[in-house]
Amino acid sequence: MVFDGIILCTILLLLVYQLVLVVRFPQGRSSFLEKLVYLIFIMLKRHIRYKKRTTSMSNELLESTVQKRTADLQSANNRLSIDNRQKDILISTISHDLINSFNIMLNFTKHLSNDKDLPEQYREIMNRLYHTSNNGYAILDSTLNWAKSQILSPSDRPVITRLSLIISDNIRQHKEVSDAKKINFVVTVDDSIPICCNEYQMNIIFRNLLTNAIKFSHEGGTIWIRNQQIDNWGQIAIRDEGIGMSSEQCNHLFDHTAQVKRQGTNNESGAGIGLLIVKELVESNQGIIQCISKVNHGTVFTLNFMLQEYREKDSNH
Repeated sequence: MVFDGIILCTILLLLVYQLVLVVRFPQGRSSFLEKLVYLIFIMLKRHIRYKKRTTSMSNELLESTVQKRTADLQSANNRLSIDNRQKDILISTISHDLINSFNIMLNFTKHLSNDKDLPEQYREIMNRLYHTSNNGYAILDSTLNWAKSQILSPSDRPVITRLSLIISDNIRQHKEVSDAKKINFVVTVDDSIPICCNEYQMNIIFRNLLTNAIKFSHEGGTIWIRNQQIDNWGQIAIRDEGIGMSSEQCNHLFDHTAQVKRQGTNNESGAGIGLLIVKELVESNQGIIQCISKVNHGTVFTLNFMLQEYREKDSNH
């Protein structure tokens, strides 16, 4: 910019000087014009050369900066990937060791609490230990699920998911608990509805929602699971006929500042963070979760995910 100003000022001064000379010495007009044209040509030529040189230097500096930042980002991504793998290994190890220990404790205390050969006071102590261990297991399971959901690789992208497989796997995982309450499952799922989500996260979502439905269902109750297409959305509904909730409890269900902790129909309890995890995972898959409940009439959780074709159109706009 400074050099451009110098060039402009020089040309203006030459023009003024030429006009003065032409007025005072009309006979030398042609020679003065030739000199003026020549001087302007030289100045413009130097200006163009200077511009090319500075532009080239700027481009080289910009390219060098871009290359350096690209290398820094790649290095940071590599370090993050390594850190995530290490965290995943650590969490998997903790999960395996602690959950196995909890399962042994739960089975042992449950067996002793039902042992008729033990005195009543010992069976009562074992029963308390069983419920305390069960609460600790629920907290551990929810915490580990949340931690795993936070360190997913970028390659774990959403795919068209077969809901029937995810649902059947999670029902099978809950078989011991649901059988103890004589819970029935009615599943009506259409896999042709192209719901797009992260399969691992969807497993965590269903695990928490089924745990919740079983916990608050009465013995011999029924849990319904179905999906349907509504306009551009695929909707999944999980309904139980358990103890239900008030509208106030329903409104605070996904509020991390006011966690809703309630005991189940068999005095089961939890950490109060399972549904917070569910909400976070549903929204990370561009979905919406809603809850409708009524005291003593059960609860319905609906999950809405944009269908694959509309999701692709929306991302292209």
